[in-house]
This record gives sequence, structure tokens and C-alpha cells, in this order.
Amino acid sequence: MMRKKDNGRESDIVPVSEMTAEGMYARGKEHEEEMNYEEAMEWFQLAADKGCADAYFRIGMMYEEGLGVPKDNEKALRGFRLAAEHGHMEAQFLLGASYFYGKGVQTNHGDAMRWLLLGAEKGNANSQFLLGFMMLSGLGGPKKEQEAYNWLRLAANQGHAEAQRYFNK
Repeated sequence: MMRKKDNGRESDIVPVSEMTAEGMYARGKEHEEEMNYEEAMEWFQLAADKGCADAYFRIGMMYEEGLGVPKDNEKALRGFRLAAEHGHMEAQFLLGASYFYGKGVQTNHGDAMRWLLLGAEKGNANSQFLLGFMMLSGLGGPKKEQEAYNWLRLAANQGHAEAQRYFNK
């Protein structure tokens, strides 16, 4: 398969096999922004095949939202899991939240905490909040109030409204 390079000149054709995962992902984003979801999915899949965490995440989102593909929670979770395993912090939050709420998987607070901790350590405010809430409530393990408030403070400092309520009493 041959595709035009990003600069758009007809004479600049490059084989897909020579493209980077980031270049493939960028092409997918362009098609997604144009609402050409089927083409976007093809590019995201090519990028994912090269290990692109962002591509796995977008694939998950497309299945979750039914963009160019039928809605499929199982495939969405698979995309999020692969993205999370490749270090994507938003996917780590979504996967942790899925285990917390039992969305598409059986509720498992231990797995929720594991994924949320990874996202929280990378600075994801949603992960920090939910992890802090779980630690404060003793979900997924013993209560850890001091550590819980540390995570909640980090989320609050990033503007997370629910976390800020713990400190504005």
C-alpha cells in the first residue's frame, strides 16, 4: 500500500511499510477529524500494529462511541487495555474506572487500584481522585487516609472539582 506523504505533494509517495507509527497515527487523527472514521480506524490499526499506545486508545474510543464501527464494549476495553499496557495514562484511568464501576468487566477494586495508581503516578487527575477516594474509603485494601489525601490534593491542585471539595469544607 502506498500513501502520500503529509506535505501533500503528489510526487512524494511513501510505502506504508516505511512510515512510522506516529505518522500512521497522525493520518488516522486527520481522518477522524474529517469524520472519515473507517479510514481513521485503518490508520489507527496500522499504528497499533507497530505498538502505538495512542492508536490503541483511539481504537478503544471508536469502539466505545461507535464511530465507524458498531459499539462494542469488549473491543473498546481491549483497546484501552493495550493502550494502558503501553503506558497511556488516560487509558490507565479508563481501565481502572471500568474495574471500579464494573463497566464491561466484573467489579474488581484490586485491579482498579493497580491501573489507577499507574495513571495517578503519571499525573492523571481523574486517576488521582478515584485512587484517593478508594484509599479513603478502604476499597481495594485497608484505609490509607494520609496517602488518600495526598492523591486527592494532587488532583485538586490540577483543578479536579470533586477532589477540591475535600479541602473546601
